[in-house]
Amino acid sequence: MRTSHEKEHGTVYFDEAGYTGTNLLDKDQPYFVYASVAVDDPLAAERKINSVKKRYRLQGRELKGAQLVKHRRGRDAVEEILVEYQHCTWLAIHDKEYALACKFFEYMIEPLFSCCNSVFYAAGFHRFVAKLLYLQLKARETDVEHVFSRFDQLIRSGDVAALRELVVPPGNRARLLPQMNLLLSLVEIEEARIRQELQVVAGEHGTPAWALDLSMGAVFNLLQLWGTRYSTLRAVCDRSRPLKVHEEVFNAMVGRTKRAEQSLLGRKRPLTFNLSEPIILADSHTNPGVQIADVIASAIAHALKAPSEQYRADWLAMFEASLSETSIVPDLSSFEAVHPEIKLGSLILLELADRAERGLDLCQGMAEYVAACSFGVGVDS
Repeated sequence: MRTSHEKEHGTVYFDEAGYTGTNLLDKDQPYFVYASVAVDDPLAAERKINSVKKRYRLQGRELKGAQLVKHRRGRDAVEEILVEYQHCTWLAIHDKEYALACKFFEYMIEPLFSCCNSVFYAAGFHRFVAKLLYLQLKARETDVEHVFSRFDQLIRSGDVAALRELVVPPGNRARLLPQMNLLLSLVEIEEARIRQELQVVAGEHGTPAWALDLSMGAVFNLLQLWGTRYSTLRAVCDRSRPLKVHEEVFNAMVGRTKRAEQSLLGRKRPLTFNLSEPIILADSHTNPGVQIADVIASAIAHALKAPSEQYRADWLAMFEASLSETSIVPDLSSFEAVHPEIKLGSLILLELADRAERGLDLCQGMAEYVAACSFGVGVDS
């Protein structure tokens, strides 16, 4: 059934900025941004692009946001596009280093308690670990950079045998946070189990080639959002190898009129959307809607690199309400030693490391332990 604010049919155009494949440690491109724009009238979009090109004397057969942000005239053109389309846009923004920290939790930590993972997710332990890793990486501690670099190589190469080289020797961890030392000790003690889990993921052909790719998840999550606004969707994306490889995942949503939702941590999120036809992979130079998405994505990626500069801050503020909740960006406001969630995360990590060292089961009785700790530090259960 359609909601009162829902429209019958919409065409949404997608493009990204900051793409570096599965390399999430590229220091020149720290952010990955996917923009999705609903364009009701493609001819109007084409007229807008032609008007902007003429007004700002822009050369080339298409608008390329990454080039436009480099000079004043180009930025004026970008701003006109942003103002025109800010209210029909959803964005997915990923801080790549934080995304890699989340992947570390997914592949290295969560498998250790997969039989009772809901207990840890409900306690926000995944966020605690990801923020811990991220903060240590941002501090540019050589030891942590070593861990991340090795993990990145391990996942991208599929060489599970490289796991032994990932952990920093205890004697070299003096400058790390105590929680970080505990986390590395946990990984070191549970190396055999982690290796076994990674081998299951890898199968006969190595770790999946797109295990660290962010494109597919970003587009899928954005389509889930648009599915709450339109009964049927037509999705047009700039040509992308990851999307081409995963076409069948999107196309499974063609004609998917029955809606499904997921309740997670007290919130409902859409799982499905209804495509009117298979996803379209288009060339940007022949598609005005994709060009507009490119300009928006490039502008936001550009603004994120120096958000204190006024025009960049203005651009970010313009799209604050357009940010998808599934964006992978750290909220560090709560990462203080006195914050209840940090106390709880530290207590859980301490218990896991202690159990691992003594060879005890990591799940048995953890629900009760987490509940008691939550009450003790003042975290709502």
